[in-house]
Amino acid sequence: MDLPNELILGIISVFRIIRSYETQSEGFRDKEHEKSRQCENRLRQRTLYSLSLTSRRFHRISQPILYSDFTSTAVWRGLRPLLRFRESIINQPYLASHVQYIENRLSDYMGNVLFDDLKLDGAVEMVENYFASLGDVIGRCPNITHLSVVSLEAADVTLWQRLVDQDSSPPRFLKHGFSKLRTLCVQLHSGYYSFQDKGVCFQKICGAMVTAPSLRNLRASTVVSCCGPDPMPMEFKVLESIDISECRLGFQDLVSLLEACSNLKHFGCQWSYLDDQTSQAADVATFLSALVGQKDKLESIRLDTRHVRLYPNYFISNAPLRFQGFGALRSLEICEVSLLGTSIPFFNYFREELPIRISELLPASLVSLTILLNEQVELPSYFKPDNYFPLLDLVEDCPRHLPNLKILQICPSDEPVRLEMARQQLEPKFARVGIEMSICLEPMKTNSY
Repeated sequence: MDLPNELILGIISVFRIIRSYETQSEGFRDKEHEKSRQCENRLRQRTLYSLSLTSRRFHRISQPILYSDFTSTAVWRGLRPLLRFRESIINQPYLASHVQYIENRLSDYMGNVLFDDLKLDGAVEMVENYFASLGDVIGRCPNITHLSVVSLEAADVTLWQRLVDQDSSPPRFLKHGFSKLRTLCVQLHSGYYSFQDKGVCFQKICGAMVTAPSLRNLRASTVVSCCGPDPMPMEFKVLESIDISECRLGFQDLVSLLEACSNLKHFGCQWSYLDDQTSQAADVATFLSALVGQKDKLESIRLDTRHVRLYPNYFISNAPLRFQGFGALRSLEICEVSLLGTSIPFFNYFREELPIRISELLPASLVSLTILLNEQVELPSYFKPDNYFPLLDLVEDCPRHLPNLKILQICPSDEPVRLEMARQQLEPKFARVGIEMSICLEPMKTNSY
């Protein structure tokens, strides 16, 4: 084939895999989409590998792309490909320099799931071997720009122990320093006490990541507090985005993370049944103060506290959360209780009970507002569509107080059909002031950030 190398490279680049910039739990919220992505990636990798075997020229041109991305699954069928890839970069170390993206999952598109494989003989040894080998692969690839990994962290089954020296103070990486890493997606599975032996906890991973000079995006799922009451000193100079889902971190750990950032543009946290008997109101206040400390640069905030339970108070705040001072804020996703600082749901308000108008809490820069409803929507007997006072007041106030607001989403925890009456009444009112209102189970992604 007498084509210039540049043209061949352009053709081959079509077979790059589809990367995921989400943790496993986030990706599998749409299972069919995630399975389709995995299947498509498998086809692309096999096609690219076949092309690389057609000629020496094709092999030379395609090799950097073929090794730039590595995906794997922690199941029996995923162990052998991982070991082959590891053997390749051990025997030919220059191949490791091509690797820019590493991803693993606990299940694949064919239906193989780690939970099912654990029932087979030798499963524990397989899982231990898998994560040890994956850690070795990551440690041999100094040019990784994106890392999306999910791991078990308990006893001898650990990924991060192969990468982080948790006994040093502060923690440090054992191999390279992830000098080119821009995005880290990490999901950890463990019990509250499993870290006490050998596993590496999220706070220590963050402590080591301080030395990654290019890290801009940090996403985490199912992380818990585990390193004791003393905060770990950290400083992130270029980190722009933190997003934590299914969070079980205590508020003090979140404070340490927020205070370590000097260029934060997005902060998101969705707590997962945090039944916290140790956090006090002062800890919550400190967390909110740390958030306010980022007000000049934050462009997007997501606070889903619907599953937080504090003692003796069952809610995160007794006062409305005020965002007027957040001059750069364009997108806000927040639950109704945290926004208004009261346990009364939106549907249950009489006008004279309203503690404050929503518009008085928000900055004029806001473009997108998402309100998460706390409980299953049970309309009170006295409810009428024109009694939905918080949002009726918001419609009235938007032209003057929120001139940039274009998107309003109301997200109930159950089927939105229960809110059809409210939607029919409110949607035209918001449309008349230039705001697209919708009621949906899952917040739609916007371009606000």
